[in-house]
Amino acid sequence: MGLEINSSHKKANIPSHISDKFKKRLAAVALGSVIVVSLFSGCSSNNIKEDVQSSTVSMVSDAGSENSEIEEMIEESTVDKDTVVDIPDSYVSFVSSACSKSEGDKITVGDLAKIKELTMPVIDSDSSLDWLNYCTNMESMMLSLNCGNSEIMKSVKRLDSLRSLSLMTNESIEFNDDNFPFVKSSKKLESIDLDGFNYEPGYLESMTQLKKLTLNIGDKCDLDFKKLTFLDDLNFGDSLPYDIAIRFSSEDYKTLVNNDVSIAANNPVIIDKVVEINDKLDGIVKGLGLNDDSTDEEKLNAILIYTLDNLTYDEDVSEALVNGNADGLADEFYKEGYLYGALEMDSAICGNYSALVEALANRVKLNSHILNSNNHAWNLVSVEGNNYYVDATWLDGKVKDKEVVSDKYDEQGRLVSRTISYDSMSAQDVIKEGNGTELDWYMEDPTKIDDIDQKNSHVAVDVPTYIEIKPINEQSDSKEEASTGIVDITDNKYEVKSGDNNWIIAGGALVGILAAAGGAVGVGIHHKKKKDQRRRLQQLNDMNFSSFDSYGGGSSFGRRY
Repeated sequence: MGLEINSSHKKANIPSHISDKFKKRLAAVALGSVIVVSLFSGCSSNNIKEDVQSSTVSMVSDAGSENSEIEEMIEESTVDKDTVVDIPDSYVSFVSSACSKSEGDKITVGDLAKIKELTMPVIDSDSSLDWLNYCTNMESMMLSLNCGNSEIMKSVKRLDSLRSLSLMTNESIEFNDDNFPFVKSSKKLESIDLDGFNYEPGYLESMTQLKKLTLNIGDKCDLDFKKLTFLDDLNFGDSLPYDIAIRFSSEDYKTLVNNDVSIAANNPVIIDKVVEINDKLDGIVKGLGLNDDSTDEEKLNAILIYTLDNLTYDEDVSEALVNGNADGLADEFYKEGYLYGALEMDSAICGNYSALVEALANRVKLNSHILNSNNHAWNLVSVEGNNYYVDATWLDGKVKDKEVVSDKYDEQGRLVSRTISYDSMSAQDVIKEGNGTELDWYMEDPTKIDDIDQKNSHVAVDVPTYIEIKPINEQSDSKEEASTGIVDITDNKYEVKSGDNNWIIAGGALVGILAAAGGAVGVGIHHKKKKDQRRRLQQLNDMNFSSFDSYGGGSSFGRRY
């Protein structure tokens, strides 16, 4: 599988619809910056001053009672209110505006304690934000975090008066207690708006004081929405419907609605569309034939069989990948979210495959995560306590030889000859017969894929710390080479071994078998050579040969490089 994202994108898990949305919100912050800079560069008309002071950039209350509260909070601090605070240059204009100071004026602990609201882009990875701890009366904060330092907020320990928090990022940052320690200590916090984060399971679900939660999500969202019944409002912001539905099921929707949680999005038709998508996914799940007693592997098998039976890899994209001109082709498959191509188009690409596996796994209680490299998407699936790489895209189109044995007997019922031939089987048919472990990318140890990976397509990037990628404790015996071969035991007889089966065959009969089978003898003869085939394919890959497939199957030629 080759590159399936626009080459201008920095990361595979930030498609154009997310990055464009982020740019719009960041532009709003930038506009605020221009106004602030204009104010302090001499544009001192009363209108500008009034607009800035009444905007969400900064609001300072002059009420006597509130000033008294500030004074009391400062007096309780170990730092004198007149102590000058060194604010990094990149933040001075925003902070000065927020506390009604002129640029160039010294800013004290007392000045910071007067700030009610603050909006600011965080773009300097080396400048500390520990001065925010003195903003003891700040009720609202909006930050865009794009400084290349995911730990920039760790120094902010307490914002006791904070009621509303809005954070945006286009980087891989986990929203958790370690990166944002002030959040859990902000007991008055009632509203959180998050855009672009990885959401650590259990973190937001434990913040029962929240009244409103706004999430802008892509393909990664590991929240248990059913545990958010304490909310008044859940808003999906600018999220796309075929992204929301990956993790937000009809069961989640019903649970929240029954607990009087209002569910909305910035576009009023989005939630109705999510309900429609969920109805379609529920119908698919019902047809999988699973029940409460189904094992993890049975669940995975059912999901893969459905996915492989119903999705077809887009050959136009495949050809474009080989020719190196696939830029922009992925956008139509993701235009309403990652599930869009899987449910609404006649063909699909890797993000669609992995999203469908994820969506179905979520609904049958199978733990799964979408992973991305710089040019591919696949799943990390937990089966009986072990996390495996499962790549439905690379399974699709894969074919495997099925042995067909034909015996001929004489009039006395004695075996005269045995002919072995091979028919091609699709990956889903192999899985249906319970032999999925014979396939590459069915359940792979994440630490042992070097001999089957191509172009580092499965080197996962931006993996949240709560997702474990580690060696499998016990590998399946079926992944080992089969004991298959021909042993010459006499001048004219041969012992044919295939797994636990042995046959003693005369030389003449063996010649016939070899001829009929095209030189392939015994069950599993293909698996005996599996590692050698992988090695040769990798050599071809290193020589820039791109039109090959591990097990044949012309339909998948050129799909990976």
